[in-house]
Amino acid sequence: MGQLCLGRLKRFRVPKGVQSTPPPANSLIDDEEAQLFSSGIMTQMPYEADEPLNRRVQGQKSADIRGQPALRQTRENRDRIARGSNANHPYESTQMRHPEERRAPPRVDSSKSRSSRSSRSAVAEDYAHMALKQELKAREASIRRELVEEARKELEADRAREYQRLRASLEAERRELRASMETEWQKQRAAMEAEWQKQRTALEAERQGVQSTLDTERQKLRMSRAAEQQELAEARNFLGPADSVSERDIVRGVRELNEEIFQATKRAADDCHIGVRGVGSVTMDEDVIGSGKLAQILESYPPREDDRTALEVALQAAITRVVTRIISSWDIHTVLDGEFGAIYTRMLQSESHFVAGRWRSLTRKYASSTAESTISKQQETEYVRDLLDRTSKVYAFSGAKAGSTEDLQESLVIIVRAALNVRNMIGEGIITSEYEAYVEQSGARFEPTTMEDEYPPTHPPADMADARIVVCPARLGLRRRERTSSGISEVVLVKPAVVLETIVEDLARDDQAAGYE
Repeated sequence: MGQLCLGRLKRFRVPKGVQSTPPPANSLIDDEEAQLFSSGIMTQMPYEADEPLNRRVQGQKSADIRGQPALRQTRENRDRIARGSNANHPYESTQMRHPEERRAPPRVDSSKSRSSRSSRSAVAEDYAHMALKQELKAREASIRRELVEEARKELEADRAREYQRLRASLEAERRELRASMETEWQKQRAAMEAEWQKQRTALEAERQGVQSTLDTERQKLRMSRAAEQQELAEARNFLGPADSVSERDIVRGVRELNEEIFQATKRAADDCHIGVRGVGSVTMDEDVIGSGKLAQILESYPPREDDRTALEVALQAAITRVVTRIISSWDIHTVLDGEFGAIYTRMLQSESHFVAGRWRSLTRKYASSTAESTISKQQETEYVRDLLDRTSKVYAFSGAKAGSTEDLQESLVIIVRAALNVRNMIGEGIITSEYEAYVEQSGARFEPTTMEDEYPPTHPPADMADARIVVCPARLGLRRRERTSSGISEVVLVKPAVVLETIVEDLARDDQAAGYE
């Protein structure tokens, strides 16, 4: 019976993955049960897996607890069965001992051994029944897992089918919506193209009308431009180029001319021979020096070896007057200066500076019928001769004589050339502005803002206002004339130098200091 139970138990092995539970210490399981458990046939003790067996074991434990003699009796019976059993039987090996025993169990008789084997067979059957139940439970769990897996796969398949169905439905709706939108877009596009074509036709017609108008206007403008270009060419031929000199050039030319006059009169006064004839033996034309007061001063204070100031003033005044007339003259003979000057003054009041300046330039250039080079040489000769005549009269009136006529003539040629250069710059070289070289007239009141005193007094008089009267000019001035809304305005660029009446007191004081009465 034991062999049969053991064979059944071997067939019903514990499924893989089920953990064996070892028997607790101090349990009532014998050595055969412990061997079955350790061999893997049993995975759980009967008191843990089978409820009836548990109850039996609990009853046995209760009996053992109620009386220790029952426990001892049970052990004695088991020892007797062990001693009388066959040694070759697998459950009756002498090697199997009770866990609490430290020695071999005592032998028992054969009848008791058979009874013990019967009980063991019953226990083995219970163990086999318990293993079978565990296997069934394991199979049930495996089947449940398989069912769950199949249900899961089926659910996934259903979900995939539903997803495909929804996807196909959405794709169909999308295609339908796209077709609808395409149709609507084609309609809108056709309407917009029709409207665009209509507007394009209207704009093209309008463009052609505007283009025709523009072509007509362009043709008119071309004709007008051609006429204007013709007029402009004629105006350019008349007006010529713009200014060939600047204002700075004119100012520098006037200053250099004044310096040449001053140096020439200084050398002429120093080189002359004085006391040749009596002072005032020759009459002095007022036009020579431009001032009767200056003639009186020259007669009262004639040149001496140590003081020739009065002679210098007279020579400077005479040359300055001639130079001013040279610069302002319109032609060499000055016959038409009055008429040309009046015309030019009226033109400045009504025309622009450019038009008036161009007329002035052309008039001065073509006032004479002679060639330009011939005019310049002729003008130079005439003006040098006039200056020599005037300086000779000043020498004669002062009782002196020129030291070297050649040196004086050379100095006068330089002055005339410088004056003609200024004349060309003012009269012909500049067109857009009007410049005038001028001198202050005798008898005018001195204005320090527009004049300079050539010989300032060493001892100013008490009544300075009455003594500041112009006797004669000493240097040229330069001013620019401009037309404004209120009329013609003047801007002084170079102040003219003058000789005041205060020079008389200085000359008298010098004579008194030198011992002259």
